[in-house]
Amino acid sequence: MAQPPQGWITCVKCAVEVHSVPVPCEGADEKIRRFKLDGLEKMRHVFIRFSGIYNSHYIGINQLKLIGSEGQHIPYKILAADGDTGGKREAAQNYSGWWAVTGKEDLWLLELEEEQHVTHVGMHCANTSATPKELHISDACEGIACDLSKACSAEQVFGLGGEGEIPDRKVNVLGTAMSLEDVAAGLNSGLIACPQGKGFRCFLSASGRTACVFHERSAAAKARRHFGRHLEISAEQAQHKPLPNSSSLVEEPERRAMTLAELHALRAAIVTRCFAERWLDCRTKAELTPEEVNLYNLNFHHICPFTVPDGILLMGLQEGVTYAEGQEVSQIETSAKGVVKEVVCADCIKVTVQQGQFQLHKNVIVDGQGSEGDNPPRRLQLQGAHL
Repeated sequence: MAQPPQGWITCVKCAVEVHSVPVPCEGADEKIRRFKLDGLEKMRHVFIRFSGIYNSHYIGINQLKLIGSEGQHIPYKILAADGDTGGKREAAQNYSGWWAVTGKEDLWLLELEEEQHVTHVGMHCANTSATPKELHISDACEGIACDLSKACSAEQVFGLGGEGEIPDRKVNVLGTAMSLEDVAAGLNSGLIACPQGKGFRCFLSASGRTACVFHERSAAAKARRHFGRHLEISAEQAQHKPLPNSSSLVEEPERRAMTLAELHALRAAIVTRCFAERWLDCRTKAELTPEEVNLYNLNFHHICPFTVPDGILLMGLQEGVTYAEGQEVSQIETSAKGVVKEVVCADCIKVTVQQGQFQLHKNVIVDGQGSEGDNPPRRLQLQGAHL
């Protein structure tokens, strides 16, 4: 496939129009056949991709016209032809009624004099055998130059968490469903951030069922080592592995090493819960992806709640405040959060911890009550703790 010139990508926010090209590709208006564009906004730069050939070893174009909303022909300058900004671009810019390129793909990058709404693309191909089968039109934007030898592509994404494939081929990026191709383009251009040095990034599919990993060509093994080859097995372990009872606890900390199976289960828990619960970095409050989770975040979101499965008792709270089961409980200073599991008495509640660690003498807010700093717990007791 012909690649965009370095530093240019298909706009990740815009649609791509795809039209089947009939043969003969000609019409009554200056012999050009018009293709109507319905989903594109105003553009300054345009990608035109020719794909497939009917019966030849080259693609041949006689005329290519951009047409505006009032039927006017829109002048343009060719910045790249066949993905090349050098000799091929110069040849295409000066073509006079005939342009040919070997292979089944050709990509032009066009620049308009100003941003305009292109309503039709007109094309004429006199040689039916050399006529391309498809015409792709999309907005183009200037991105960050990237090394294509290390670029991500939609073919290099693999799913995790029980699904080997991604049926809808859509990924959730900041609340917007994007195609795998557009996410790959965004990562390559720098419009979508990829953690420095890792060579891969994980997103949640639009269906919410699969964690999707995009990786550079050179980082496939590295990404699979990070997430695990058989994550669905680990996910099963993470969900159904019983907690140890008190009789099986190992007293000496130096003898509490985790098994490989437990490490796989922990990795699965991070991948599945990070997305499902929208984990935030415990320091910066930025939304996390699984590969960005460090030990601080793991402790905050997973270890702290896990060690108090039966919750905690917050005692010595302000009397006169209405407490009820199901209320949200938080501490601004520690970022700890939980839910009221039981009202024990007027100044004592049992809380199921969801994240972080509640601390003494720091104000507790219960459904918005106590925000003035006058409701710190004076005693704290762990319930059924695994320490």
